[in-house]
Amino acid sequence: MKILLVEPWLTGSHQAWAEGYAAQSRHDVGIVGLPGELWRWRLRGGAVPLADQITTWIDIHGQPDLLLVSGLVDVAELLGLARRNLPPDAAVVIYQHESQLVYPVAEGNYDTGAALRNWVSWCAADLVLFNSYHHMRSVSEALPGFIAAQPDDTHEPMIDPVIGKFEVFPVGVDLSAIPEVLAVPTLNDLNHPSRENFDTGSNNNNGNESTNDHESAIAEADSAQTATDESATDQSGLNGSGPIDRQRAISQSDHRPVILWPHRWERDKDPEAFLGALRKLKDAGLDFGLVLAGQDPPSGSAIAENERQAVEAEFADHIVASGDFDRAEYLNYLAECDIVVSCARHEFFGIAVVEAVASGCVPLLPNSLSYPELIRPPWHSSVLYEPGTFGTRLVDAIKRIDDLKAETIGLAQSMQRYSWATMAETYDNRLDAVVARLQAAEPSEHKPFSPMPPPPEPSDGNDLSSLPPPEGELLSSMPPPPEALPGERYQESSEAESVRIF
Repeated sequence: MKILLVEPWLTGSHQAWAEGYAAQSRHDVGIVGLPGELWRWRLRGGAVPLADQITTWIDIHGQPDLLLVSGLVDVAELLGLARRNLPPDAAVVIYQHESQLVYPVAEGNYDTGAALRNWVSWCAADLVLFNSYHHMRSVSEALPGFIAAQPDDTHEPMIDPVIGKFEVFPVGVDLSAIPEVLAVPTLNDLNHPSRENFDTGSNNNNGNESTNDHESAIAEADSAQTATDESATDQSGLNGSGPIDRQRAISQSDHRPVILWPHRWERDKDPEAFLGALRKLKDAGLDFGLVLAGQDPPSGSAIAENERQAVEAEFADHIVASGDFDRAEYLNYLAECDIVVSCARHEFFGIAVVEAVASGCVPLLPNSLSYPELIRPPWHSSVLYEPGTFGTRLVDAIKRIDDLKAETIGLAQSMQRYSWATMAETYDNRLDAVVARLQAAEPSEHKPFSPMPPPPEPSDGNDLSSLPPPEGELLSSMPPPPEALPGERYQESSEAESVRIF
C-alpha cells in the first residue's frame, strides 16, 4: 500500500513520529511537510503549500492509497485544493497530536477559529486517531458544548458520527538508541494485574475491521526481552556487555541521584511547581544532580528564558547539564539520570517520559492527564502523585531512590509497547483495514478499535456513563477496560499553546 504522510509541523516530536513510522512501516510511506513554525498560520494557511507538495509528490510517485495527515492543518481545505490529483477513493486518516478545542490557554486567548478548523477536518476524515484516551476523552466531552455554542444548530447532527471516527493510537517512539535496562525478573515474569486475563475471546472480532496483530507483536517483544535479559545476565559478568543493570549499578555506587526535567520552560508544564520542589530538596540538605533538557523557550518568551536562567544560577552546584541538546547529547545525559519528573498541567501523551522511563529513570508524575495510561497500574502508587504533593514526594524519592528502583523493576521494559518495533505493525494493520473497507464500498460507519487499554476511571469525577459501550473485543494482549469507562469511543493527543511548541 502507498501512504502519503502530510505533516504541517515537520519539526521535533512531529518529525520523529513521521520519520519513525515511515522507517518502520511495511508500506511505502512518503512524507511531505512544512517547517515547524507559525502554528496559527500552518493551521489556517498550510493547506495551500501542502496541496502543491502533494501534487509534486504524486507526479513523481503516483497516487497514494491513503493520506495520513497530522492535525495541524485544515484537512477539508487541503482535500479541496488537492482533489484533482487524488484518487476519489483515497482514504483520509487524521492523527491528532494535539487539539485546539481542548488546549489550555490563558483567559481571553481561546481561538474559536482554530478549534473550528479541527472540527471541520474531523468531518472530512474517514478516521481520526488520538494519541491517548485522555486526549480523546477531553475532545469527546468538549465537542457537544462547543458545537452548541455556534450560531446555529446545523452541525449538531454530525457530533455522534464524528465521535464515532475517534480511536486511540499512541505515538510510536524510537527507543532503538536507548540501551536496554536489565531487570530481573523480566516483564514476562511479573505478576501484575494489567497482564491478567489476556485470552478473552481474541479470535472474535465481532466484525471489527482491525486484527489481533498487536497482540502477537506485544508477545514477540516480551519474548525477545526475556531472551535478551537472559543473554545479558550470562554475558555481562564476563565482558561487561549487554543491557545496563541500573538497579544494581546505582545502588553499588555513591552516585548522587540525578533529576531530569525534559520539558519546555512554559506555563503549561508548571516550572514554578518544579522550582518549589527543588527548594524543598535544598532546604532538606539533600544532594542531587539536575539535568534541564527541555527545548529553549520560543522566540520572544523572555520571561521564560529569564526564569530558567535564574534556576540555573540558584542551583549551579547541582546542575549536571542544561540546554536544548541534540539527540546524541540528550541520550548521553539521559543515561546519567535517575528520576524523571513532570508537573504538567497539560499533557496529551509524554514522549520524553516514555524515553526516560525506558532508559531506567524512575518517574514522578501527576496522577492525571495521560500519565496513568503510560504507567501500568501496578506501579501507580509508587510513581504517581496527587495534587499538592509533588515537593514532598520528590524529597521522599531522593531519600529512597534505591527502594523506588526496586519497586519499579519491569517498568522500563513496559515502555517497549510504545516502540516503533511494536507500534508500526499496529498502524499498518489499522490503515490496511480502512483502505480495504473503502475499496469494498462498505458503509462509512465503522466500529472503532483501539490497541491500547483505556485508563482507570478518571479521578476528576467526570461522568462518562452516558456514552455507548464499546463494540467488539479489545485485543487479548491488553486488559479489558473498566466497566465504568466505555473506552472504545474515547482517546486523545499532546502539545500546543498561545505560543506553541509542538
